[in-house]
Amino acid sequence: MRNSKEDRVRRIRVAGFLNDGLHIAEQVASGMFAVHEKMPDNSWRTVELPEFPDAGGEGVLVPMQRPLWPAAPMPVEYGDESTLFSELIDFFRKHEALRDPNAFEILAAFVFLTYRLGFEFTITPYLNVLGPKGTGKTRLMELLALLCFRGWLVTHPSPASVFYVVDRYAPTLLADNYEFWSKESRVELDGLFNAGYRSGAVVPRRPKDDSGSNELQVYRVFCAKGVSGTRVLSDALDSRCVHMRTARSMEPLPMFPNEKWAAQLRAKLLAYRFKHFEEPIVRDEALTNRYSRVGEIFYPLLTVAPNEEVAQRIADFAQGIYADDIEEEASSFDADIVEAIHEAEPLVVDGKLAIANILTAFNKSRTEKEKIKARSLGWALKRLGFKKTRLGDTAATRAIQFDGKLLEHLDRTYKPSLSAISANPTVSAIKGGTQATFEASQQQPPPIPPKTSETTETTEKTTIPPQAGSVNYG
Repeated sequence: MRNSKEDRVRRIRVAGFLNDGLHIAEQVASGMFAVHEKMPDNSWRTVELPEFPDAGGEGVLVPMQRPLWPAAPMPVEYGDESTLFSELIDFFRKHEALRDPNAFEILAAFVFLTYRLGFEFTITPYLNVLGPKGTGKTRLMELLALLCFRGWLVTHPSPASVFYVVDRYAPTLLADNYEFWSKESRVELDGLFNAGYRSGAVVPRRPKDDSGSNELQVYRVFCAKGVSGTRVLSDALDSRCVHMRTARSMEPLPMFPNEKWAAQLRAKLLAYRFKHFEEPIVRDEALTNRYSRVGEIFYPLLTVAPNEEVAQRIADFAQGIYADDIEEEASSFDADIVEAIHEAEPLVVDGKLAIANILTAFNKSRTEKEKIKARSLGWALKRLGFKKTRLGDTAATRAIQFDGKLLEHLDRTYKPSLSAISANPTVSAIKGGTQATFEASQQQPPPIPPKTSETTETTEKTTIPPQAGSVNYG
């Protein structure tokens, strides 16, 4: 007969856990935990255990019964990071064709990053796999599921299941054929995707009436994500993505992924995760960002780059995206409004500019179909921040209060100079630096990129909060 006390021990099923800089663990293919733990002499060891005491005293942590992703074997040594990075690129090249050959390095960096979320990085880019039908989008998502940390490939899931799994396990969420998911599902998941690129993001949800509960539920939504489809995503989600464009291969590709090879890589990647837990990088709170959202989402990819050559190629990739963003912004509707204000500026009277004069400047080179009405222009001017007024003439003509400082601010947004951004940016320029470093770089040669992520200053314990969805379970 079993001991009654043992019967009362709460068994908490988890995929892995983090424990205050002392333990990190992940469920492995044997159905047990690979536990990487710090010893009293500050050395580290990895052991295989069937369970582990919960750090909060809530019970005993045990592995999941049915993992939702391919589990890694016990971790194995991988040599140096550049070699492991090259192995990842070889795996992707063997199975997939991409329009941009340099994009394979982005894929490998993304895989590296997924194994370091939760204790080193609080921001993650998303991957958007784009391409016509039959170009291997689903195949690429399958490859990512085989290599990424807790790679969870899903098609047409219920929103409730996605929220639960992301909150509980923080996987790498790989949404295949996302555009064909039901509109209702995509609307429900908008918050998860739009907010979930930053650590600490949560989405509150009210249970449906038939759930038996009226309490508000709050879900953590931070995790790495990939989305595939044939169409570009909404502006908000697209701004968080790095595009991977698939192509038809000129050479025959394997019909099935090499799962044995993938398992070997997962074992090495798990060792890579454990190694970086030993000495996680420290976030520099003084970093400045010249490259807006592009700098934000590329910072972690540049940080995990195994050497300066790879980092420079990723920086070049980011520079291309930033230049495209600038050109797109400069050709937008609001940018044309700003240009029309400049053109009508000589007609300013007593600090006021007639809306009719701006309208004439805006419409003069447009076809009848492209021209706008004064009402639409008025809404646009208000959105841009200009205050409405009237001229002092007998007709009290509608006008705006001319604001030179506001116009200068709008120029910086809608008329940025591409010449101000180097055609060959340094890694540190995209990755971020202190304001003092940036000012010095305007008069001195560009700084030399860091040699490897391994040489970054480290500490035994990071101040970055645990990965969402992990609590102390990782």
